[in-house]
Amino acid sequence: MDEKVGKVGNWILFAFCLPYLCLVSYFVVALSVVLFLAKKPQMLPYGILIAQWRPWWGKIWKYSTTFGRSIIYHPNVVDEETGKIISTTEAHEMIHVRQAEDRIVLAFFVGLVVFLVTGNWILGLALWASGGFWQLPNFLTALLRGGHVYRDAEHERSAYSQTSRSWNAKESWLEVHLQNPRDW
Repeated sequence: MDEKVGKVGNWILFAFCLPYLCLVSYFVVALSVVLFLAKKPQMLPYGILIAQWRPWWGKIWKYSTTFGRSIIYHPNVVDEETGKIISTTEAHEMIHVRQAEDRIVLAFFVGLVVFLVTGNWILGLALWASGGFWQLPNFLTALLRGGHVYRDAEHERSAYSQTSRSWNAKESWLEVHLQNPRDW
């Protein structure tokens, strides 16, 4: 990847994601910190916000969770001494960030078309701002296909296949293509 194009592109993606970031993504992390569910919020380059679930909440909620460009990691995947996150978990959650970006950009264009056709800018903006939620139907379709609500959701299957060695006997997709998930 051309480094200059990647930097500019990541800032453009940040701009596309702003409505969802302000209304949902950053709000959920901030609320989780205020409610003492999460700790250690940290802003990464290109507006990606990360935090950690508190250990007591990690006993109840057993997953790292991504909301658009915000990730809250489960305590089990963070080394308390160094603060480093297990690389496969970080890569998995960064794939969810990329999936959300794709849906939000799609939602922008759907909202733009709706605005241009109807003249209703509120509806267009609402569609754009809702793009981060567009993967939620994956949980329903996983159930309707007879699978597990979480493990068989297509966005989860995709993220696991890109980071798990079981996808390819020798290396995961990540090991073949990338060294550092934060370089995306």
